[in-house]
Amino acid sequence: MELVDTDAYDLTASALWLAESQLYLDSQVRYAFFDSTTRLAGGQEVDTDGDGYAASIEIGKFYRLNNGLNIVPQAQLIYSSVDVDDLNDVTGGTTGTVSDGTTLRARLGVRVERDFGDTGALFGRFDYYRAFDNETGVSFGGDTVITERGKNNLELTLGGHLEIATQTTLFGEVSAQSGFDGSSDDYGFAGQIGFELRF
Repeated sequence: MELVDTDAYDLTASALWLAESQLYLDSQVRYAFFDSTTRLAGGQEVDTDGDGYAASIEIGKFYRLNNGLNIVPQAQLIYSSVDVDDLNDVTGGTTGTVSDGTTLRARLGVRVERDFGDTGALFGRFDYYRAFDNETGVSFGGDTVITERGKNNLELTLGGHLEIATQTTLFGEVSAQSGFDGSSDDYGFAGQIGFELRF
């Protein structure tokens, strides 16, 4: 039996520019550090550290309709890279390493939201993702294993936030994603819920 224990830490910096026309430009840079320990049967431990970073830039524009809805078309470019320490096989001495841990994706989407003023808001977002670099490679000795993800994905996200007190907001969202090209079996579901406290 194996046990994997991983600690992750990350730091994110972001900047937002908003014009009077409601055109905006949003950029983010994120750095993460991973510290993993794998305990093998018999009590042996293998330590593996890694780090990675991601950078994105997004452009969009708010259109406010007379019925209270806001429509926001968006375009985004996302680059990420992960580097992990070489892993030695404690039984055979084979070294494993990540030979290709970079990805580059573009996103085109539209967000529709209904603002209820001081009480909260609901939104839905439909996105198309295109992967330009969709392969990840891991090498063991002289062999390399390539994982290829689908290049085309669609994602639907529904969510919102509710003001439950003067300085407290409850927020949450759920999303579903699926690949639609012939070679892709990618699919996934995600969700999050949380509180925002303002001081």
